[in-house]
Amino acid sequence: MLTIVAVAYLAVAATPGRASMCSDAYGMSDEIRKAILDKHNELRSLTAKGLAVNYQGGHAPKAARMLKMSYDCDIEANTMNWIKQCKWGHNSYRERNKWGQNLYRINAKVNKTSAAVKSVERWFSELTKKGLNPKDNNKFTNAAFLNAGHYTQVVWQKSHKLGCAVYWCPQMTYVGCEYSPAGNMRKAVIYDVGEPCKKDEDCRGDNAFTMENWLKEEMTISL
Repeated sequence: MLTIVAVAYLAVAATPGRASMCSDAYGMSDEIRKAILDKHNELRSLTAKGLAVNYQGGHAPKAARMLKMSYDCDIEANTMNWIKQCKWGHNSYRERNKWGQNLYRINAKVNKTSAAVKSVERWFSELTKKGLNPKDNNKFTNAAFLNAGHYTQVVWQKSHKLGCAVYWCPQMTYVGCEYSPAGNMRKAVIYDVGEPCKKDEDCRGDNAFTMENWLKEEMTISL
């Protein structure tokens, strides 16, 4: 029987086997990186379009300026420095350069790409399993952290750089992702609510999801 565990941190203030995006150290590959980045952007897009089901009622509100994530090798290296130690739990905020962090584990040796994708799906699923209170107006509260702290980091509007690590430890497959800038800031909005921007100049950044981006990504969404 597999045991699956996930942990979120509350912030205070390709080809398999051959890597080209970043270093191929410790078994990472572009296949893993692309899979985990694509899954983040797929699910961020789902939320941005107002299609993510909220356990506490209706759907998560649409996002006016959801940033599209890009992959960062320096963040990956920092994440791997912690994950390869096989210590379950978060390292210090300072050791993570004040980046956000989500962790996940399966107590068995499994395919790394599958574990990477599953981790993001598990984090995101907190919205459908426990949800967020619509009365909180999309602000990050203590209840939001306890119920859906992984989900909120995955969809945090201003977190647009991502680096992850997957490592086979003696008793688990360990997945970690770090996010820059960090999300889960107390009393801040998770993302700006509103009708999605339709052209780049209205999105306040080249990485926002425009309508054109969504139409392309819609084909990859499967829940």
